[in-house]
Amino acid sequence: MRIQKLKIKGFGSFYEETTVDFAKLTKEHNIFLIHGKTGSGKTTIFSAILCALYGQGSNQRKPVDLVSKYMQEKESMVLDLYYQIEMTNYHIHREYSGKGLAKGKKHYLEQQKGDDWEVLAVGATEVTQFVTEQLGVTQKQFSQIAMLQQGTINHLLTATKKERKEFLKDLFKSFSLDELKESVKEDFKKIQQKGKKQEVQLQDRWQEIQKEFFLSEEKNWQHMSQSKLRDFIEEQHQKQSEEIQRLTEEKEKKQAQQKRIEEEIEEWKKYLELQEKKEQWVNEWQQLQDTKLEYENKKIVLKRIEEDYPLVEIYRQKEELESSFLKKEEDWKEKQEQLLLLEEVLCQLQENYDQEAFKEKEATLKKEQQSLEQQYQKLKEQLRFIEKKVAYEKEEALLEEKLKSKKEEWERLDHLISSLLDFSIWEEEYQKEKQAYLEQQQQWQEEQKEYRILKENYESYCLLAEKKNEKLLEIEKLEEKQKESTLLWQTKNEQYLRHYSVILAAHLKDGKPCPVCGSCEHPKKAKADENEGVTEEELQIYRQQAEKDQQQWWQAKEKFQQLVQEQEVISCQLEKQSPVQRFNVFLEEKKQRLLMQEKELSQEEQRLEEEKGIYLEQKELAKNYQIQKDILFSKIQEIEGSIHAKQELIQSIHLELSQEALNKEITEIHLQEQKDEIAKIIQQQEVLQQRKQTQESELEEKRQKITLMEGQFQSLSIQVEELKQKKEKIDEQWEILWKKYQIKEGIHHFSKEIIEQLTREKQLESTYIIECTKYEQKKKQLEEEREALEKTTLPLPHHSLIEDREEKEKLQLQQQELSKIIGERMHRLLWSENKFQEIWQLKEQTKENDEIYQWLEPIYSLLTISKNGQQSFEDYVLYLYFEQVIYFANLRLQKLTHQRYELKVDKELSLWILDYENGKLRSPNTLSGGEKFKFTLSLALGLSDLITNRHSKIHISSLFIDEGFGSLDEDSLNEVLSLLNDLAVEGNERIIGIISHIDLLKEAIPNQLQVMNYSLLDIKKRKGSRIEQRK
Repeated sequence: MRIQKLKIKGFGSFYEETTVDFAKLTKEHNIFLIHGKTGSGKTTIFSAILCALYGQGSNQRKPVDLVSKYMQEKESMVLDLYYQIEMTNYHIHREYSGKGLAKGKKHYLEQQKGDDWEVLAVGATEVTQFVTEQLGVTQKQFSQIAMLQQGTINHLLTATKKERKEFLKDLFKSFSLDELKESVKEDFKKIQQKGKKQEVQLQDRWQEIQKEFFLSEEKNWQHMSQSKLRDFIEEQHQKQSEEIQRLTEEKEKKQAQQKRIEEEIEEWKKYLELQEKKEQWVNEWQQLQDTKLEYENKKIVLKRIEEDYPLVEIYRQKEELESSFLKKEEDWKEKQEQLLLLEEVLCQLQENYDQEAFKEKEATLKKEQQSLEQQYQKLKEQLRFIEKKVAYEKEEALLEEKLKSKKEEWERLDHLISSLLDFSIWEEEYQKEKQAYLEQQQQWQEEQKEYRILKENYESYCLLAEKKNEKLLEIEKLEEKQKESTLLWQTKNEQYLRHYSVILAAHLKDGKPCPVCGSCEHPKKAKADENEGVTEEELQIYRQQAEKDQQQWWQAKEKFQQLVQEQEVISCQLEKQSPVQRFNVFLEEKKQRLLMQEKELSQEEQRLEEEKGIYLEQKELAKNYQIQKDILFSKIQEIEGSIHAKQELIQSIHLELSQEALNKEITEIHLQEQKDEIAKIIQQQEVLQQRKQTQESELEEKRQKITLMEGQFQSLSIQVEELKQKKEKIDEQWEILWKKYQIKEGIHHFSKEIIEQLTREKQLESTYIIECTKYEQKKKQLEEEREALEKTTLPLPHHSLIEDREEKEKLQLQQQELSKIIGERMHRLLWSENKFQEIWQLKEQTKENDEIYQWLEPIYSLLTISKNGQQSFEDYVLYLYFEQVIYFANLRLQKLTHQRYELKVDKELSLWILDYENGKLRSPNTLSGGEKFKFTLSLALGLSDLITNRHSKIHISSLFIDEGFGSLDEDSLNEVLSLLNDLAVEGNERIIGIISHIDLLKEAIPNQLQVMNYSLLDIKKRKGSRIEQRK
């Protein structure tokens, strides 16, 4: 975001309409000065920018408080701000009524499209909302980025811990934890209540099922006899034992499957961890190679430096570099060995892994690869299409450049025509030339002042020359002293080595090899000299003395170089400034030129009358030109519209490509997850289908048995009616048949148990088959007996039909009771299945609730609970923010202080200053005025860097500084200005405005905005302040 122009009317001290064109002011230099007396209205320029953007001035002042005191009721306060974002221009207009009224008449924001303006927002709140969404920062954050106000950052530097914490909270309001805490509390309470309700519902369902189970068991026991109870209990016991065995077997199988799956997961995890380590070590190996290259480059640089710098420092740096390189090389070798071991382990894991699983995965991966290749080919086609588009865009860019050049030519012609149309301009030029004559006289006076300055510089030049000669003598003396000390140290070192070589020679024996040369013969042994002996302590003293002399020589040499530089600067100034003789010649030439200009002015007055006639002819040419111009502008607008549409197409295509790439990665992840889920679901479906088939087959078998039993019951009832008319002999057979009826009753009872409990079916089937075989055998015997009786034709005993009917009714009643019991049991089975399904659903809901509770409980405890002796979450977040601020501030501070100071912060938000000269920590309260300014400036820039990197959507390339430059001397002021120049050049060329009333800044900064009040003579006509632009 770059501010272009500002128009003010009735705002603060600016009553009349004033315009500040920042674009023209910063064409050549990006730094400008807002200069003026205290109270003239320098800071109101920035507050006007804030009020235009956000509807509030600095320190959140309302527009009512910023209305000029000279305003009347009918008049209105007007603000117009023009700014640019990514080569698109925007305009904000705000208009407020007179005294005491804050309601706005007109508030709108518009965007330039060609020669027209398109309205984007209307209304005060709508404009502020659009600006905050567009810039991505609030009013306070924008003021912190774009304005370094007086005292705010200085207060942050010297504030207490509580004050610093409140300042950071107020600044980063976007990260407020109060709403987050309340929302987490509400969610946590809801989940707890939901969990309690689900537990109560589960308990109720289980109690209902248990009640129904006990009631049904009591009713069954009432119907059964004691013998059947025993059988029933034994059967239940056997079935329970079988079910327990089956469940244990299934449990063991599932545990084995789970262990196998866990082992596979652990193997994959190890495999992935090893791959990550491998990548890390490869990166470190690359870093080591880079360091190796740096080491080799530094070796070359060291060879060059050895000629200018002392040998001691070079050897020390060499040793440090070589030791660091050797350490890194050893670490690299160790990690390379670990890599080899890891690769062997990976190979073993891959061999141990099941090959069939790999084949299945390979098949799926091949399918996915084919689909991805198809997508890749599609993307290739799209890229080719985009490349064609780009080529077309390049051609369009060339056309745009041609159009721009044509536009510039047309504007130049417009300027010429406007100059011809306005005849009064020629008269104004005549007056300007007269004023130039007067200005030249003023320049002559200023040149006299320059002559005085030249004299002073010459005197200082002579003094520096004398000092330079004195320093040369000192350097020669120190150099001689340094050479003497080095020679003495070298001689003593040779004596020291000679002495120890004599000691070695004294211990040599014939026939044994020398440790130095390796020869076994020693014809001439060196003899010791008592005068040449030197100890290590004496040698260290000579060495220290030589180093001291060398350091003194270097210090003197550096001071001499500084004097030479100062002398060169003064000589350059002297060369720029003219001497006295040239100055007098220059004045005479100026006088002659002025006389010549007076003559030329008289001649130009005559020419003006002749050019009046030419004016009428050129007027007709201008009309024809305007017609051609309108035609060209219409064509240019059409071409620009097509170019804009094509640019939007290209941007949309780029966005689609990026989205497709992201979607591709996401789909790959989802596909892998879905494949795993589908495999699990397929396994579950196969198990369920098998169970379903077994249950359906069992139910069909049971139904067939029931139908057979009913058919047998009907056949027995018919046989009873036929046998009632037989003799008393058949009574014994009738009793046998009656027992069979009892067996039939028992079979019906067993059918009840089959419906009620599905697990006892197999044993009942075996008993039923045995009983059916017995029944058929007995039936055959009865049929043979009946045939024998028919042959004998004996008279049947008297048997009453009433008794037969009663027995038949009893049997029918028993059958009805059995059918009722079967229906009740089926109803209970369905009811129990529904209840179990409800319980299963409740359990799944409780699982989901438990999962949410597991990840929400630590967040709740982190946000709400604060333990003694521990840092709260909010303090920790503020510490992280402040640590990042100090990181950005130290980058600026090291340039200002030549890497002497560094800011440090602890977890309690207390600031300290590390002084590298002393190696100690200092308090910010011990800083001087100039040092405090440097620290506050670096902190303010660090805050603005953090907010732009974290919160703002775009780069805000406008900065106003309203800090105390008066506490700086010339050197530190130059350092600060060089840092601000670097800031202005960084990134998108930032505009920097310095608000100050210091005269030194006038000389250093050419671009100036001077804010001043009207003089006493103009108070009746004009009111408030005015702005003059100077270069």
